[in-house]
Amino acid sequence: GEFGYELLGHLPHVFAECARGKLGKTAALEGMEPFYFFNLGDHKVIRGARDPYCGIPSGPWNSSNIHVRTDLVPDGETWLPPPYKQFFANDVFRFVSSTAQHRGFVVVGNKYRWEWNAPPTNVFDVRTLRQVFLALERAGYRVVYVRTTSELFEPREERDLTPREQDLKDYGHTGDFEMLAKEFPSVLTLQTIVDAVSANLRNASAIPRETLVNSVMLGLLANAEKYVAVQGGDSALYHYFCKEAHVFVNKACQRAQELRAGDVHWWHRLTEDQR
Repeated sequence: GEFGYELLGHLPHVFAECARGKLGKTAALEGMEPFYFFNLGDHKVIRGARDPYCGIPSGPWNSSNIHVRTDLVPDGETWLPPPYKQFFANDVFRFVSSTAQHRGFVVVGNKYRWEWNAPPTNVFDVRTLRQVFLALERAGYRVVYVRTTSELFEPREERDLTPREQDLKDYGHTGDFEMLAKEFPSVLTLQTIVDAVSANLRNASAIPRETLVNSVMLGLLANAEKYVAVQGGDSALYHYFCKEAHVFVNKACQRAQELRAGDVHWWHRLTEDQR
């Protein structure tokens, strides 16, 4: 199923089973190993692609749809979010601003991808990103910008554009990375951080790229002070690390189920229900 579905529905269920001493084998797509840190000794890695129409693979829900009201979320015995913030806290990703405030860093998450057979809907354009970066820098924060791209997982020179990626290119590139290089040189990106980590690992080539990216991402989120994102699976992930995150949703999107159903209003439990 979708990344967000796995985060919201499946992982809290299997971790609850683990906490009760009843968890057996787990399985997930390659790259998801860090999210199953509590069961790596009995975890199977599956190579393949996600099926966005699959729903929740298993759990205490009465439906394969997780877009539900707060009062319909399962209880702690069958739904317990893994303590990612505690487990992935580290002394490696400590980015402090050079301003007088010496504040930590804020993760700004964006996405620019084809979804539900349509061009991007929930996305920060360059103008909005510029305003966000300016506001955060003026407030004394360092910024880490996260937008996953095909190049992040596989260098462009080693692959060809798929028809859908070509459609996105024709639709118009966001120009966000170009804007960062020109106007906000102090802003770090997930791409540069992953590349730096990879360059300092002796066995980097033996680690699947997606596993490395997700490991770095979890380490960054564990140390960040604040989070700003557009709606999507990544915004659900951010709620594992804070009681408050700022998530922007395009109300004109016909598929804005999270907004209409109100399920974003219980995502705070991803942090508060951790044990």
